Amino acid sequence: MKIGDIIELSDKTGSVLGRFRVEEEKSEALCGVFKPSDGFDAVRSVFEEFASMVESQSFAYLDETEEKIAALGVRGHLGSTRIEITDLQIYRDGASLRVAPEHRLKPEPIQPPQTTTGSCAPDRV
Repeated sequence: MKIGDIIELSDKTGSVLGRFRVEEEKSEALCGVFKPSDGFDAVRSVFEEFASMVESQSFAYLDETEEKIAALGVRGHLGSTRIEITDLQIYRDGASLRVAPEHRLKPEPIQPPQTTTGSCAPDRV
């Protein structure tokens, strides 16, 4: 997975909730922008409840709300690849989620600089 990838999110019934565009990774969570589809209307209130609790720091019933979100069975698809989603959080201004390690962002390989002098110069090999 890489920055800019778009993950289609659906619930356990197969209803498409929307699309999540990966913008960055923070503490093993993917952060980005969520664009809801019509299927999101049926579950919007659960995410609004969660966001309201977090924003007001009212954590008394947060576990119950997280369980409601988990019960939705949200999963993702990146092309034909199914991605298990956990810890999905959707706010007005963004979203975050966690994926299995094999689906986390892959660092870009570092290319060694092309040198023309020094011990690795072509005329010394």
